[in-house]
Amino acid sequence: MAAIRYERGDLLQARVQVLVNPVNCKGVMGKGLALTFRQRYPSMFLVYQQQCQTGELRIGKPCLYRESQPWILNFPTKNDWRRPSKLEYIEAGLRYLVKHYQRWGIQSIAFPKLGTQNGKLSWDQVGPLMARYLSQLSIEVWVFIEPGDTEYYAPSQPRSPEAVILEEFNSLAFSRERLEAELHLSHREAGKVARARASAAFTTFAEIEQIEGLAKISLKRIKDYWRRREQALRNQIS
Repeated sequence: MAAIRYERGDLLQARVQVLVNPVNCKGVMGKGLALTFRQRYPSMFLVYQQQCQTGELRIGKPCLYRESQPWILNFPTKNDWRRPSKLEYIEAGLRYLVKHYQRWGIQSIAFPKLGTQNGKLSWDQVGPLMARYLSQLSIEVWVFIEPGDTEYYAPSQPRSPEAVILEEFNSLAFSRERLEAELHLSHREAGKVARARASAAFTTFAEIEQIEGLAKISLKRIKDYWRRREQALRNQIS
C-alpha cells in the first residue's frame, strides 16, 4: 500500500518514472498543464492525437507513453475539451490504473490534481477519491497540490513515524527562518538545507545527511529534532 507523498511546486520537475498528464479525448492540448506537456514532448502529442482518433485513449482508459524520460501517462479527465470534467471520469481512470500499473512496469508516479483546473472539479471532491485509489498502489506516489490544499489519505492508510517526520521536515525546510527558529541552525546552514529542499523533497533521512557542505553541528541538531519527533509520535501511538 502506497504512502501518498504530497508536494508543492512543479510537477514536471518530479524525480519519478512517470508523470501524469490530464487530457481530453479530442486530441487537443491547448491549455494548462497539458499544453506544457505538448510543448515539451511534441512526439508524445502526435501519438496522443492518434490514440484519440482510434479510440485507444478514452474515458476510463489512460495511455502510457514510454518513448520519453520520464514516461507520460495521458489520463483522460474529460471527453471534450470544451466540457467540464466529471468525478466518475476520474474514478474510471484511477480504477484502470490500479489494475494495470504493475503490468506496465511503473515504479513511481507523480499526479496533478486531476480535473480541478480547466475541468472545474473541486479538490475536496477529487482529493479523497485519488487517495482511496492511489493508496492501493504498491509504488512511490507523489501528488502535487497548492499551498493551503488539504492533504487527503485513505482511512486505512498506515503512516509510519518516519513518513510523518519526513513530511513535516520537507515543509519546514522550505523556510530558512523556520529552520533557524525551530532547529537553531545558523543562517548560513539553514540556507544550505533550504536550497537542497528547493531542488527536491527529501525521501529519506540519508538524503538529508548528504546535503553538500552541511556542518556536523547542524546535522546533529536535525538528528535531535528527528529523535524528539519520533519519540513524540510513538508515545501518541502507545
